[in-house]
Amino acid sequence: MKNRVLFLLIIFFIHGFALGRKNNFVQPDNTNTDILERINDLNNLSVKSAKNSSRDAVSYGKEALVLSETINDRLNEAVSLMNIGTAYRYLRALDVSMEYLFRAQKIFTELGEELYTAKVFERIGSVYFSLGYLDKALIFYNRALKIYKKSENQPGMSSAFNGIGLIYDSEHDFKKALNTLKKSYSIEKKEGTKPGMARILNNLGIIYSDMGLYEKSLPLLEEALNIHHKLNDTWGIIEVLNNLGVVYTRLGYTPKALSVLKKARTIAEKIQDRNLLLDNYLYSAELYEALGMYKEAVKYRKLHHKFYRMVASDKKKDNVAELQILFATEKKDAEIKLLQSERKLKIETIRAQKFWISFVVSILLFIIVGASLVIIHSRNKLNMYKILVKKNMKIVEYEKLIEKGDKKVFKHIQRLKLQGAAKKTEDQDETKYHHSNLTEEQKENIFDSIVHIIEEEKYFLQHDASLANVAKELGVNRSYISQVINEDFGKSFSNVINEYRVKEARRLLAEDSTRIFTIASVAKSVGFNSINVFNKAFKKYTGITPSFFVKSLHQQELQGQISSE
Repeated sequence: MKNRVLFLLIIFFIHGFALGRKNNFVQPDNTNTDILERINDLNNLSVKSAKNSSRDAVSYGKEALVLSETINDRLNEAVSLMNIGTAYRYLRALDVSMEYLFRAQKIFTELGEELYTAKVFERIGSVYFSLGYLDKALIFYNRALKIYKKSENQPGMSSAFNGIGLIYDSEHDFKKALNTLKKSYSIEKKEGTKPGMARILNNLGIIYSDMGLYEKSLPLLEEALNIHHKLNDTWGIIEVLNNLGVVYTRLGYTPKALSVLKKARTIAEKIQDRNLLLDNYLYSAELYEALGMYKEAVKYRKLHHKFYRMVASDKKKDNVAELQILFATEKKDAEIKLLQSERKLKIETIRAQKFWISFVVSILLFIIVGASLVIIHSRNKLNMYKILVKKNMKIVEYEKLIEKGDKKVFKHIQRLKLQGAAKKTEDQDETKYHHSNLTEEQKENIFDSIVHIIEEEKYFLQHDASLANVAKELGVNRSYISQVINEDFGKSFSNVINEYRVKEARRLLAEDSTRIFTIASVAKSVGFNSINVFNKAFKKYTGITPSFFVKSLHQQELQGQISSE
């Protein structure tokens, strides 16, 4: 009787939910050209103001997003999401930026918009670059470059080359950085795009300066400055003047160094760009120290320290500012929806009321019937999950300690571990692969290649990871790859990939003490295309859900802070 009542309640709940969804469905209106024009204007404003007026850019993008959703325009919806994500990056709200960019990428991919997908890949790469994850940034820039090359999109290729070059520069691989940036400059020069030429010339000048080749750096920076003056690009002028100050200092051209740094400082103080002033004060202090003018050097050291603290303070205030932005933009969203959909709103309100009444009644009945059982079960599960959280954290710490040691020994232990796990399926494998022509030496080589591409090249981070792609990458028959994985790993290819992805996700979540990333963004970054698939895989290999894992870590951190106080 109890099971029958529970079954009926579940059916009633599902029926009420489905009815509510049906009643709330509104057919889109794609004929309103005025709205489309407004969306395009707003998106253009968002792009133009992204760097200098980031909060305005978010507001414009959010308004365009609401209008796009109103007329069910998926392409403009994705464009608005991309613009919002870009603006949040300039606001240093990197986690929010990543969420919007991944949402845009998903829609562009569904629509088959390859060029837009490439643009989003670039911007995701730039967020990873800002966070210091250079390997992941390089992956996304290369994906963008691949699409641009396929479509022969020259501006896109130049932009991707520039991003890749800056990553190589950050890794101090100056040869690769120069080669890549020269490719970008060649395209910009051929296309005749002055802003792009100035940007690349400045970057090339910085790299030569980092290499100590100041004579090569100087003409590039001077040419970049000349272009920025013609374009009346204030921000670009300040940046190049700062860089010229450093090069003139290194070459011993003291009067020129003093002059350009003073010009840069005067302009930067007018527009109150703290990052550019921060650089200028540091370069000025170093110059005066080299001249033995210690009083002036101390003055600019203090200014640099003051602005450094101001920039750091701004970062701490980001969360508060983010809430203010969201409040303001959501208020504007509501006003826009009210003006655009007043008649539809009345109908939807009635339908929504019916839906929520049936929904709430269903939920209440369902809770009353199963509450006692759920509470008891939840307590037991909670205790068990807490134990699993501790075990998983110990595993993460253990893996860190091992990786700090001898990598050869680590790989040998790991191989023995994998082969030990595979013994459970040894009899099945012998029957399945008894016709195989592979020798033990060939198996050993294939196994080492598989481990290298997965662990060293982190192939598992790719969203399109497949057995066929691995076989193609290694130049080995697909069936041989499958045989070695089954025999040595003791599991299927998809299980191996998911296990590595979960390990990487667990490490990221455990190390993310400032809670920069959400679970969804971590799932995307380690290669999962679906948050549901990620949740299932995470629980399969760790015994707990990712949300419980993160929540438990946060509680442990709070308890630790309270104890220390």
